[in-house]
Amino acid sequence: MSDMEVTADSKGSVVRGDVAIIGMACNFPDAPDLETFWYNIINKVDAITDVPPERWDPEIFFNPNSETNDRVYSKRGGYLTYSIPFNPPEFGVIPIAVVHGEPEQFLALIVAHRALADAGQLPV
Repeated sequence: MSDMEVTADSKGSVVRGDVAIIGMACNFPDAPDLETFWYNIINKVDAITDVPPERWDPEIFFNPNSETNDRVYSKRGGYLTYSIPFNPPEFGVIPIAVVHGEPEQFLALIVAHRALADAGQLPV
């Protein structure tokens, strides 16, 4: 699969070139991997759900008419409800940093690592 890359040269002129996608990975609601993601697409799986009760309490945080940033206006969304193990030393992260880090950072590291593995670009 290829896509067209659009860049600018040193003079600001548009330059087009082919880009090859050589590795892919993902984490989506109800899809912890590419195979499940494509299965869900083909089978029209709706992974948008009400908020899981362990995430946050809609009785406290939901208000569809709020005009301030202290409430959410929807109880539905795409939630990762499966466990994603993270081994900090594998990514050069000291374990104490995990306590203060954002989960999205660690999810991004995991997905990037899986995409590189899918592309055959990790050291053997």
